[in-house]
Amino acid sequence: MKHYHSDSSSLSKGQVLPRPYRYGEARNVLREMIEVLCSDMFAHNTVARSFSWWVSYDYKSLEEWPNYEGPVVPDFYGRLHPKHHNGAVRMREKTNSFQAVVGAVLSSFDQKTDHHLLYRRLGVCADKVASDDGCFQLDLFTDYSALAKERRLQGAMSQVRQKYGMNAVFKGNNLLKGANQLERNRQIGGHRA
Repeated sequence: MKHYHSDSSSLSKGQVLPRPYRYGEARNVLREMIEVLCSDMFAHNTVARSFSWWVSYDYKSLEEWPNYEGPVVPDFYGRLHPKHHNGAVRMREKTNSFQAVVGAVLSSFDQKTDHHLLYRRLGVCADKVASDDGCFQLDLFTDYSALAKERRLQGAMSQVRQKYGMNAVFKGNNLLKGANQLERNRQIGGHRA
């Protein structure tokens, strides 16, 4: 057992929301989770080409939206709730760029989820994570100066967060209703510190 090493590894972020969230709030929380995932990948000098996400809906969705005609499944307690959704996106190149990842994942999320339902669990995963060796294929569709600027900004934010704490630098969407990243940064193992 000690000598076993998996062929690939992944890095994921997931959370159970404190209450049922509407689509806009859940989308903002997923955006926060992607930002943390990309920051972790940058800090560990890793990249990935494939990213996946998943959502589970709250059982109260059926009360809120009685006209729902999609598939339903029982939860751990036997209550019926709408069947979960998931999706995956494949990038052109391996990346840890927040701008590239958030655009692709949220586009897939917008297309595949039911906007009328209440969200309860969210998750995002970087699949087949590899070390960033600095080599990449040049193409005509990527703005490399903007990519270099984003990497410098990620590096600066990472240094500030490492020195002064995770809440030293945050974005405006972390202050929107339903956003919970600032609160999660104060927790240890998901519990209040």
